[in-house]
Amino acid sequence: LDGLHRLLAGKDYLDKNDQWWIVRLYSKEEYATCTPSNRSRSIETFKHEQPYTDGFIFRKIRLYHREGDEEGENRWWARLTKRKRANLKQLLRNRALRNGFDALLDFPGHWTPIQLGMLNRLHSLKCPEELVEYLQHTADIWDQILHSKIPKSAVDTLTVQNLELCAPGLSEKDQDYVIDLMNMRKIFPTVSDPGLRASLLEAILSVNGIIPSLRTFFENQKYLEPCTLILKRLLGDSDKLSLRAGFFANYFDPQAYSMQCGETTMERIRTSPDNARALAYIQLWMFCLRHFPEMTSLTPKKKVGCVKKSRAYNPALWSLLGTLAVSLGFKTDAALELDRQNPDKEYATHFLRTARPNWEGDFRDPVSKIVQVLHDMRETRLAPQRPIFTSEGGTPRDRRCGKPYDSDHDKDKTFLYTRLLFEPPQRGSDITSLYVKRDIFGVFLRRHIQVGKISSVYPYYLALIL
Repeated sequence: LDGLHRLLAGKDYLDKNDQWWIVRLYSKEEYATCTPSNRSRSIETFKHEQPYTDGFIFRKIRLYHREGDEEGENRWWARLTKRKRANLKQLLRNRALRNGFDALLDFPGHWTPIQLGMLNRLHSLKCPEELVEYLQHTADIWDQILHSKIPKSAVDTLTVQNLELCAPGLSEKDQDYVIDLMNMRKIFPTVSDPGLRASLLEAILSVNGIIPSLRTFFENQKYLEPCTLILKRLLGDSDKLSLRAGFFANYFDPQAYSMQCGETTMERIRTSPDNARALAYIQLWMFCLRHFPEMTSLTPKKKVGCVKKSRAYNPALWSLLGTLAVSLGFKTDAALELDRQNPDKEYATHFLRTARPNWEGDFRDPVSKIVQVLHDMRETRLAPQRPIFTSEGGTPRDRRCGKPYDSDHDKDKTFLYTRLLFEPPQRGSDITSLYVKRDIFGVFLRRHIQVGKISSVYPYYLALIL
């Protein structure tokens, strides 16, 4: 049918006896003689004043590429603006990311939300390995849901929209919600067999985590972005390397392996060299996750109707990060320079010169005393050992992806250390904002989390003062 969306215009401008649908009819014999290429062209080139979504076009390009149909692929490339073509071509030059998206091609319901104009963010993050992990995890979860019995084409847009961000294996509230969706046929509507629907429901309820989608993939990049800004500065100039490759290229095995359990507290651990490097890399991410509001211009979201919390930039955190990185084995030039700095001495000198601007004596002794006082005020308690992943109330679905909210970040901050990612979640009424953070970063960093058993030996203080 041509001109379906011209209905309103036709009502306004055509006489009632002149309002006809134009129908193109094919005989079976005529249609059977058409080549597959001509059939596709006939279907895809009807007059369609509503533009196709970016995601729909992206998927068509990759499907035709997979089939080796260059003419069909070029037909869809032509629908993109110059900027979007450039963004997509840049993405497709990265083999790992390209394969990650291709793994989701046969799930049509995932592609609608994609905006090709935002793809430049993928490249600026400089963490393709972490992004690929999320894409592969998304494909794994949806394969698990279909368990080889249901065609991937059954995953339509409405099904994805209704299931994304649910955690039915952990949240009793989400479990009830998914059961209602299945009973009302709001998910997998094309699957009519009762036995298959029951099997689908069982598979969905067994998902032990938050159900991801391509939309949540792009939303959660907003959480990665401030962390990558910090890590890129810590790594220094390295245009050709990803964050992971850059830090691993500057890793030197330390004499003892450590894991941060408080802002100034470490614990010795026993593990293999490869696992130690993976854990060290995770610790850099977790530091950035805790402190990005005070280290970048990107801050958490505020609730509607609430006053946005004022967060002062804290340069001392950079010195702390440099010291942590060097102690873990990452000896980049930037980390070594930050490690040599003494922010307490700078603060003490600034304070004394401001408080006593006319004093002409030697500041070294009073500065030294203030620095010693600050040194003695270091943290003495360990981070909480029992994070709460489920509780009454929980976190609503619309707050389970993207940047965190102010109140959630402040509440969860003291738990955001590496051990959080290894804590087994417990089933309960509903998932908390802390579990959401664990899930997001647990997926992006899952390659590094798959490490051997870690044996704690004893805590000690990280030397922060020179």
